[in-house]
Order: sequence, then structure tokens, then C-alpha cells
Amino acid sequence: MKNRRNALAILALLAAAGTAAAAPRLVAVTGTTIYDINPITGVFTQTGTITGAAAAIGEVAFDCETGRAWVVSTGNDTLYTLDLATGVATVVGVTGPSTVVMHGLQYDTTNDTLYAVNSNNTSLYSLDQTTGAGTLIGPIGAGAASFTNIALDSRTGVLYAVSTGSVTSTNPPNPGFADALFTLNRATGAGTFVGYLQSSDPNQSPNPNPHGLTYNKDTGAMYLIDTATNASEGFYFVDTATGQKHQIAKLPPGNFLAMAYIPDNCAEPTVPAGAGYTTPMSQLPGQAITAVVHVLPVAGATPSTGIQVVGDFTQVGGSNAVVLTPGVNDNFSTTINLASNQAAGTFIIPLTISDAQGRVGAGSVAIKVRPGAPAGFVVEAEPNETKATATVGTITAGTGVFGYSAGASTSTPGDPSADTFRLKTAPLAPAIYRHRLVITTEPLNEGHTGTLRGLQQSNTLGIIATTDVALQTSASTTTPARFNQWYGFGKEEEFYYRVAGTTTATFSEYFATMSTEVVTPVNIPTTFAPGLISIGRPADLTFNVGILVYDANYEPVSDFAYAGPEGLLRDFAAGTYYIAVSNTTTTDSRPTPPDAPTRTGSVPDFADIVVNSSTTINATWAREISNGSVTEIVATPKSGAFDVTWLKLTVGEVVTAPRCNPADIANDDGSPLPPNGPAGGVNNGVTEGDYNLFFARFFDSDLAVDIANDDGSPLPPFGPLATNNGVTEGDYNLFFSIFFDGCAF
Repeated sequence: MKNRRNALAILALLAAAGTAAAAPRLVAVTGTTIYDINPITGVFTQTGTITGAAAAIGEVAFDCETGRAWVVSTGNDTLYTLDLATGVATVVGVTGPSTVVMHGLQYDTTNDTLYAVNSNNTSLYSLDQTTGAGTLIGPIGAGAASFTNIALDSRTGVLYAVSTGSVTSTNPPNPGFADALFTLNRATGAGTFVGYLQSSDPNQSPNPNPHGLTYNKDTGAMYLIDTATNASEGFYFVDTATGQKHQIAKLPPGNFLAMAYIPDNCAEPTVPAGAGYTTPMSQLPGQAITAVVHVLPVAGATPSTGIQVVGDFTQVGGSNAVVLTPGVNDNFSTTINLASNQAAGTFIIPLTISDAQGRVGAGSVAIKVRPGAPAGFVVEAEPNETKATATVGTITAGTGVFGYSAGASTSTPGDPSADTFRLKTAPLAPAIYRHRLVITTEPLNEGHTGTLRGLQQSNTLGIIATTDVALQTSASTTTPARFNQWYGFGKEEEFYYRVAGTTTATFSEYFATMSTEVVTPVNIPTTFAPGLISIGRPADLTFNVGILVYDANYEPVSDFAYAGPEGLLRDFAAGTYYIAVSNTTTTDSRPTPPDAPTRTGSVPDFADIVVNSSTTINATWAREISNGSVTEIVATPKSGAFDVTWLKLTVGEVVTAPRCNPADIANDDGSPLPPNGPAGGVNNGVTEGDYNLFFARFFDSDLAVDIANDDGSPLPPFGPLATNNGVTEGDYNLFFSIFFDGCAF
């Protein structure tokens, strides 16, 4: 067998004569897309696409002697050879009937065997390298279940396996872990339980989903891809002695089932080597992080003894010659206390690995530092689960809050709890301002949720109770994602804000950064006379409206508020008003007035803040402002979640111009006289300008030409008010009966 293998190797070397050997690669596949993985940092880089094979590549195997690679597709149960340089797959053959779905795949150079695992019966098979046909070796047993992947330690000859949904742990310290590491007997397929795939991070989910598994013969590292849709998802280093996994990085988007190490030769290392990880996977400034290096000693006639690992940790505040402490299973470690001002980033720490025999090798480990709290941010202080214990602070545009949350508890302090803040905005010049707090997390969006808090109105009487409620809840589907928004007037408004994390998050820290914009209100062109004015929605639009009215000093006007399907009707005195309009619920700290159909909505805890709770948007919404004789319809589209449109309404005494005749309706240039047009025009009585305006506006039923009652008698001040239904035939008749009289009327 080995003579044939040696002949193949010689042929491969001859074919590659004059060509430099390819560098070692760690590759992974999702679907048919190939990625190269940096094993130090865990960064995935897309490098190719597999063509000629069905989708859903289940695993990759590699023969270091011939340079031949195989892939197996779970989409059509077929074995292929794969050209790693071009991505071209060539059919070898089907692995068996439809009951045979090969998932794991591993080549063994010592016996020229291509092993595979059938997910349907969790058994070990050998595959014919010329036909693809599978031959049963034996069931794995030992609690292993579906989606079993395998990897061979080429030095020891031990075949390892990881299995999804295997025997479940019922004992501390990791109850609930259902996936495990096994060793397999290559002759019988029988599995031996090694340990659960528990994580060194206590925040990891007990429901991993292990898939790609591979062994790096040049460093002794066993790597695993976990595709769980929770905090367990990631790229891992696996301790083959215990089954414990150590996360190196999160995964990019995709369903990575396959992974393989592609060495540049089959030779054993001649100097000690190693690979490592950190616990936790990354850390914040001012915190401690432990670097662990697993060493692969030199084997053979003169094996390594007296291993020493020295690292240069100056990039993260350590010494340039830190001697790592030896531990069990050829692991060496050291703990670095990061400075509070440590810069964020990924720092590659060079390692020197030597043995007592004078052989010196190299390695490296990545120290990942996440950003800490930026200057000016309010940093949460535990306990702060409720309003009573809220962290207090003032924020300005560009600052915000920073904290840690991996849960939503309001009773247990620490990481599992939500964080509550009592915040105040800095004073600004009087105006209308829109403020936003946008949550971000590093290095990935971990799913934190922000809420603006409020109080519940306790019954249908509009009485504000003390019950804490979520007034507005951020969403992942908005633009931007995970933001909260409110409006204020530069009056140092206060509010309660809460951030809740999720137990599936890898990292618990979050940033919520505030932005501030000045809002220019939409001016209602008509100056309305004092008296009853209604503010609602046009009859052809159907939505529940929220309306809040403020005076010229941005103070709420008593009960000038409404929430419901109709609108607000109030007696307005002369003055300038700012009106907040949106859909429901749009609220400030006022209790809902008695004429609103519902009086049980939530309100903010403090004054001078306006909040809309709805993510609904609509481009067609409008508002109708009317006093019965004058009506304005103003477009008020809601273009974003939680948006409120602001209107400016002027109420004052109506300005009129002296008129010599009911037909005297225009300036000489044809522009309307006040109150239907601006003051200051030139008017020399009944002229061509009146004639032009009347015919320009009559068929539009414009109020500027409404000069008569329906019976054609003049309106005040030229006659008594009678029945008047706007612009009718009566106006037409009166205009032409007196137009030629001029001012002699």
C-alpha cells in the first residue's frame, strides 16, 4: 500500500516541479462558497466557489501526500474530488441509497482510508475513492446522534467526532449540554465519550450545534465550527482531553457545515509549535484576559522535554518576555490586566516556544480588546434595575450611556439584569428638538433592546398611577435599528430609559448614543380668528390621531390634547401655537382629557417630553384644521418610526381691508384683499383687478369671492347675514349687478 502511495507522491512532486508549495490553509464551506480562516484571529475571508457539485457541502477531507481533496454533498449524497485552486468539483459517485447521508468526512494517510459518518444511522463508514460507495464499519453508539463530524489526530491516530443532539448532561457544572466530543474506533466504529462541548464562557448557551471539525497537524490544534443560532455560534479551539471549547471568533453569515486543514506537506514538525486562544474571547479596557497556548512538542526519537513558552505582550501593556505558566495537557497560560486606557483592536502576540533539546519554534495568539466607555458617556452603576435605583446622568448630542446587560431581570443585579437610567438632556435654546438614542454593541449587534419608560393611567378617568410601563420599545427592523426617540424644547427634559440584553449574547456591553436635530414646524398659512378650532384628519383618511397643543413658549395648553379616531375641538385664544400630531399613541405627561375615547394610555414620568410609541409609517396622512368657515388641509406624512409632525398655528384678530362695494374684493393687481390675501396692496375701488380675481376664483369656490348670501343679497358689512352656503349663483348675480356701479353702490 505504501509503495503505491509513495509512487503517487513522487508523481505529484514531479508535476509540481519548479512551483513553490502552497501555504497551509484552513478552509470552511457554506453551501458551495469557500472561505479561508485565519486560525489566530478567526477572521473568515471568502476565497472561492465550488462548481460542479450540489449545494450543501457536508464536509471536506484532504490527502496531504497527493494533494487531493474530497467533498461530500448532503444535497445529493455524492462524493466529489475538489480542486482547491479552482473550486471545480468532479463526481466520484453516490455514497449509497437515500438512507445514507454522509456528513463527516476524513482521510487517513496511515491506511489510505476515506472515513465518513452516515447521519441517518450515526455509523462510521469507509468510502471507495473511485466509486464513492460507502461500506459500513459499525455504529458509533455512546450517545452520539445526528450530524456527526470527524477529524483525525494524525500524530496519535485518534479519530475524534463531535455530535449534535447527543447524550445530555444532568450534572453540574454544565447541566443541559447535549453535544459532546467522542473518540472513534476506526476498526469497529464504536465511540467513546470524552466530554461535553461546554464553553469556557459561562454566558454561552447550553444548546450548541457543532459541525465542521478539523485537526491542524502543524500546531496540534483541534478547531470546531458551531452554527447554533444563539451565543454558542462561532469558531472554536477544542480541548481534545476534555471536550471543552474556547471561542476564537463569531461566524460570518452562512451555514458552515464543512472545515478542513490543508497542510503543505505530511511531515511532522521538527521544532515545538503551538496555537492558542483567550478567555474570554475578547475583553474591555481595565479588565483581565487570559491567553492560553496549546503546545505540540516534537515527537520521534528525541521528543521534546522542558517546554517553555515566552510571549511579547507589550502591545497590551505587558512585558516583552512574559513566561507562560505550564498546565495540564500541554497547555500554557498567562493573565494580562489591561489598562483602563488600552486601545481597542486585535493585537497579535508573538510567542517563542522552545524545548530543553535546544529547538525553538514560534507561534502567536490574538488579544482582542473591545472599546470601553467613550468620554462623556453615562456609565451604568449596579444596582440599577428599576426607576428607584436608576443610574442618573446628563447627556448631550454625541454622548449617551454605556453599560452591560445580558438579560431583562428587574430583580437580580448584575449582568443578567436590565439597566435603568434617569437621564436629563443639556439645556438648549428654546425650539423643538428631536432626540434619538441608538444602541450599538461591539463587535456584533447582540440584540439589546431600549425602552423609554412611563406611567400607566390607571382607569378610564385619566388618573396617572405609579405603575412603570414601557412607553416606547426599540426594534431591530427600524432604520436605524434599535433606536428610541423623543421630542423636547431645550428645557433639560428628564426621562427614564432602560436597556435589556439577551441571554444569547456573546458580549453584554452596549452603547446608546444620542443625536439631536432641530425640528422646523410646518406653518399653517391661514391666520385663524379666535374661537372654536378643530384639528383632526380629513374624512377620507382613517387612522387614530394623537394631538398635543403647546403655546408660544412651548408650554402645554391645559387639556388641549387628544387621542382617538376623530380630533380635537378647543376654544383658541389669540396667540401662536405649536401642535404635535401623529398616530396613537402620541403623549406627554398630561392625563388624557375627558373627551378622548380612551383614557388608559401611558404617559412619560416628566414634563417637556413628547413620545410616539408606534413604528407604523404612512406617506398619505394629513391633518384638517378648521373653524367652520375656513379649512386648511396640511400634509403630515409619517416617514419614520416614532416620528411626530409639528405644526405652527397662528390665531389672531382677522385683518380686513376697507371696501367701497361688495364687488371690491381685490387690489388693483388682482390679488385678494385681506383677510384672503396680504395687507399693503394698492386698491382704487372696483377695477379690472376685481373682475379678474372673481373669474379666476369663482369656479374654485374660493372664499375670496364669497360676497353674497344664497339669495344674492350682500354679506356683512354691506347687508345682513342670511343663508350662505359658500360660493353660489347668488355671488355671481350680485357681482355683475353692482360691478359697473363702481364705488357709487
